[in-house]
Order: sequence, then C-alpha cells, then structure tokens
Amino acid sequence: MTEPSDLHISATILAPRLLDGNDLRLHVVLTNIGATNLQLCTLPFPYAAVVLQIETDRGVFVGGGPPPIPPPYEGLKSCVILAPGETYARMYTGAEYLVHRVPPGRYRIKFRYKHLYADTGDWTGEVNSAWLPFEVVRPDAR
Repeated sequence: MTEPSDLHISATILAPRLLDGNDLRLHVVLTNIGATNLQLCTLPFPYAAVVLQIETDRGVFVGGGPPPIPPPYEGLKSCVILAPGETYARMYTGAEYLVHRVPPGRYRIKFRYKHLYADTGDWTGEVNSAWLPFEVVRPDAR
C-alpha cells in the first residue's frame, strides 16, 4: 500500500510575465518517491478547472468555468502505474482554466489533487504544489 507522502508534486510556470492570462503555461510533474509501484487515478487531470486554483496576489479567487464531471471510473483504464522514481507530467494553459480575460495584475496558481477512494488500490491522499506567482501586464509594460 502506498502512503500519501509517496507522491511528490512539482510545478513550474514557463513564463511568469504575460500579456494575456490565457497564455499561461504550467508544467506539472507527479513523481512516485516511494519504494513500491503507485497506482494513480488520472481521471481529473485533463480538466484544469478541477485541478488548478488561481487567485489574485491578495487571495481573491479567480474562477474558471464550472468544473466538468470526469468520466466514470473504469479501474486500471482510469489509472497509470508509476514504478518507484517514475513520473507523470502534464502541461496546463490559462486558456484551459480561464473563462474570461483577467485584467493586468499579479496572480498566483497552484495544482491540487485529492483522491480519497481507493477501492481498487489507487493512491489516496492530497497533494498541492506551492503557490506560483505570475503577472499579466499591459502591452506597453512588457
């Protein structure tokens, strides 16, 4: 059985100063740092509104669209198996999350994943990346 601490997350913003929030690029890597295989349910990962959170630098939530409902769980078809040291990576964009353009300003983003149902041996727990700052600037400020 895996422990919540067996899953490590790292996230990186590719360009933290942008003219348009839709151009934001967040690279997320989940790594099995445990000693045994880790079964990771990946159903929510394609849905930015489910796994990302964006706020202003003052902590005001910046909503994306309504979160979609991921497809039904289908056992191993819904998972990846990560051997010790293996990674699972995804790239997210601001356009996948933001419904409306955000005004110029300072923001922060984090990736968050919570999975509590492990009927078939899935990893369970919650992991969050650090908050990562980014800024949307006026075209003449860049």
